[in-house]
Formats: sequence, structure tokens, C-alpha cells
Amino acid sequence: MNRTILEILEETSKKVPNKTICEDINRKDTYSQFVKNAKKIGTSLANEINSINKPIAIYIERSVTCLETMMG
Repeated sequence: MNRTILEILEETSKKVPNKTICEDINRKDTYSQFVKNAKKIGTSLANEINSINKPIAIYIERSVTCLETMMG
């Protein structure tokens, strides 16, 4: 069975929604927060560039937000 990282994250988010997935010096996210934020960022980017599955460059510091953006 081939599954994407997003499918695995969503599945894990349903099993352990309040468990911490990642943390930086400014904040930490639970699985449910992470998936929610990643989807929000992905939707916003897709609407902004008016395309889906088109590569974009991400240039931000290493952080929870960076990971959310990569997953979105």
C-alpha cells in the first residue's frame, strides 16, 4: 500500500490529536493543530497561485511554520 506523508499525518492526527508533533523556540504544535495549519496554508497558496500541484519555493527560517508550509 502506497500512502503519502499527508495521509499518514491525517491518520495519526485522528489517533493522537493532542500529542506534540514538533516544537521550536517560539511554539509547539499538536498533530491536530499541525494538520489544520498545513491545510490552511496549502489552500491559501493554491488560491494565491491559482494552481494545484505546481512547485513553489519556500524561503523562511527553520520552524514549525516552515514544516507546516512544506506539508501544505
